[in-house]
Amino acid sequence: MEYSLESTWALAAPLEAVWVALSDLERWPAWWPVVASVQPLKPGRADGSEAVYRLGGKVELRVCGVKPPESLEFHTETVLARWTLRFEEGTTLLHLSAWGCDDRERFAQAMSAGARGLARYLGVQLLEAGSWSAPNDPSIFP
Repeated sequence: MEYSLESTWALAAPLEAVWVALSDLERWPAWWPVVASVQPLKPGRADGSEAVYRLGGKVELRVCGVKPPESLEFHTETVLARWTLRFEEGTTLLHLSAWGCDDRERFAQAMSAGARGLARYLGVQLLEAGSWSAPNDPSIFP
């Protein structure tokens, strides 16, 4: 069964700093332990859309939507995902919706490691991080 998996991170950081780290996919290995390497395969447009990367030597990731500093959408062969960001009362909230994942435990572990790693990378406090899943819900990506 496929699931729509969600993760939300709350960081005591400016929105722009979080956006810069998140949107620079080639730097993901510096803060996200589950991303061993990122190899650019195809440059995208000026905003980063349509760029193609290889993650960990195996997974091809295609950026399909970029709206700085609010959202970053990408897909792999099996997963469609969207990061959304917003700033509230001194806190940047990141929310990841991923459709097509089927390993909830591994997803939650990867998200937890990413949240902690991003906070360390930015030198800020991770205020909250959580992940959850639900049966496949196509309304996540209207």
